Amino acid sequence: MGSELDMSDFIALPNYGAEQGMVLSVATKVLEMARTTCNRNFYAFLEAPAYAYDWNQAISWADSRRSSYFNDASCSCFATNTCRSAGVVTITQRGWAPEMLPALPFAEADNGMMYQPNSTDPMSPWFQTNVIPGNPIGRFGPCVAPREKCLCDGVYWYPGFVAADHVLTDIKCYSWAFSLTKIYSARMRAGIMLVMNTPSAVSAARSAQGSATNIANGLISHMNIQGQIQLMEKVRHAYYVVVITRNQPFSNFALKPGLALT
Repeated sequence: MGSELDMSDFIALPNYGAEQGMVLSVATKVLEMARTTCNRNFYAFLEAPAYAYDWNQAISWADSRRSSYFNDASCSCFATNTCRSAGVVTITQRGWAPEMLPALPFAEADNGMMYQPNSTDPMSPWFQTNVIPGNPIGRFGPCVAPREKCLCDGVYWYPGFVAADHVLTDIKCYSWAFSLTKIYSARMRAGIMLVMNTPSAVSAARSAQGSATNIANGLISHMNIQGQIQLMEKVRHAYYVVVITRNQPFSNFALKPGLALT
């Protein structure tokens, strides 16, 4: 029982909670896609119930690295010299009721092709946010989008655990965002974002985080990071005691080999 999430091919980045972690995840994915495609109009697939995020902030963090956006004669923005302009990136939300599946919406990419959220084509302008466990209904839903386009919101699931009668299967995601501190108080803001350990994803994530946690935006200091590590150890120990006392199994995926806190 418990978490079966395999985080061995992720890197971890500290932040101020799941909310900021998800906005950073969106900024990371948008920045990566803007660096590798002509797309500037992106679409967020939101299967209800879903959370809303600060899309404008995500765009702002991505735009802070706009000098690295893809700029090529094949792009529609090239003719107007706006491929690397501030404000050219947009995010459009597309909410979708589960009862509407398996039908999916369409959106047009810069190449004139129409795509759906489940497309595996790198030129697709879609990404998905997937809330696990889907507050308030407790849904453990797999991603509709391919792993490379699915951003998972773990809310307050860190360390990863579930009730004894549930199993959190290894849902494949591009990134995860968790809060470390809601078990104590929602007023304590500490979190972690995990992102796939691929060169383009890691580069985009570190670029986005560099903008979000620079001195002007509230630098995450050495002491803050060390405090988060201490809290993680405290939570882990507390759950270990509870589990042993109640004879219930517990899986803390954060301590599996291969996960690097950078």
